[in-house]
Amino acid sequence: MPSKHSPIYQFKINLEHVRPAVWRRIQVPAIIRLGRLHDIVQAVMGWSNSHLHRFEINGMEFSDPLFDEWGELGFMDEWAVRLKDLHLREGTKIFYEYDFGDSWGHKIVLEKILPPDPKMRHPVCLDGARACPPEDVGGFPGYGLFLEALRDPKHEEHKSYMEWFGGAFDPAFFDLDEANRKLRKLKNRETLDSSDWAYEPDYIDPAAREIQPVDEAWLKDFGQQFQSVARSLPLPHDMNVFLDYLLANRVIGTQATGNLPVKDGAVICGNFSKPIDFAGQEEKSSLKVQSSAEVWPLQFVHILAACAGWVQGGPGRRWRVTDQGVAFQQLPEGSQVWQLFNTWWTQVNWGIAAGYGPADYPTQYVRPIVLKHLLVLPKDGPLAWELFADQLMEVLAGPSQEGSGVDRRLGFQREMQMVVAEPMKDLGVLILGTQPHPLLGEDFPVLTDMMLTAMGRKMLQRLEIDGAVAA
Repeated sequence: MPSKHSPIYQFKINLEHVRPAVWRRIQVPAIIRLGRLHDIVQAVMGWSNSHLHRFEINGMEFSDPLFDEWGELGFMDEWAVRLKDLHLREGTKIFYEYDFGDSWGHKIVLEKILPPDPKMRHPVCLDGARACPPEDVGGFPGYGLFLEALRDPKHEEHKSYMEWFGGAFDPAFFDLDEANRKLRKLKNRETLDSSDWAYEPDYIDPAAREIQPVDEAWLKDFGQQFQSVARSLPLPHDMNVFLDYLLANRVIGTQATGNLPVKDGAVICGNFSKPIDFAGQEEKSSLKVQSSAEVWPLQFVHILAACAGWVQGGPGRRWRVTDQGVAFQQLPEGSQVWQLFNTWWTQVNWGIAAGYGPADYPTQYVRPIVLKHLLVLPKDGPLAWELFADQLMEVLAGPSQEGSGVDRRLGFQREMQMVVAEPMKDLGVLILGTQPHPLLGEDFPVLTDMMLTAMGRKMLQRLEIDGAVAA
């Protein structure tokens, strides 16, 4: 953090309407951008950065432009202004709201303006008290009910809250060391590496990785056997559409996350094998597409390309196709499918498919277990999806606890559908059977069964032989 020649601002952050007080004291360089202060508040408070937010300073409102690409909310760009340019004085109060549904208000007071301190690492959390409330608990009224129910085992909501939260919650707990560890892990928004999407925490430079095909004899035989099947899959076509667009157009990653701007995402998706109309998506959900990351087929392609090293880019930086990306486009369709498949199994943090954060999903533990169960799928027909998911659950999640079985089982099935079934379908490994949802109809199909393809079995067997997904 560039604090060597920058004044230091000391802020106290108080979560409003919660008593006893939940608060943090931080020091940050005055040169940081307001969007960076959002990152810091999220880290020290303990939020998950999974909802919208805004700042209100001297009558002006700021937020991430990613949330308002259509210009309807009237927010100023929090990444276009540095703290030092806001003319803050000691005693200045900043209002910060997180999650417009739960409406968690924070009062951020500038306590001190200190001289530069090149000997101290910034940002830093100096002190604090009490735990951050759980996400989606219902704001401060819901948090009060949550605490009341947890304290009283006889409370009618005690059991459901315990299951929802996943165990004990100590509202008095605050770990200063953990808050500072989170600050040290904050990524520089001027650059982006694929570790947000990759399962390996030390994997920093995807573009430095060259394409690593398996032996040529195997790959040639594989291509000859499955070339027509590979050619029929939408994913290789969509990847080439994505790469072609980046080669032909100047696409700048959004300032906050580095995702593609919505306007570029809409054009790319319009040329996919199964075109996605962003306007149609909006009509279906009654909400505008706020981020390209919301459109999973596009995000899936983007993640695969970044983790494989076929593209480089990031927040405020142009997304460029690397030499490895150009080389990928020259491969036969069968080889392209293998590269996509191999990237998903060996490079990508599977948790991104279910909306988990970079370090929150045990991909390295899950993959070999999933591989083992996929390899023993019957050759002569489909297997019921629920049976497959239950078999995985018994190994990955353990036996269901009394009273929590139904919700826990359904939640696990949904997670495995996003993390295993859908990606394996896109990669040509599985054929999925579905039926219309009993209440919502054909637009919301329910997964019923799954069948391993001959191509999928061959690729999975190769992974097993290579030992590429050993725990």
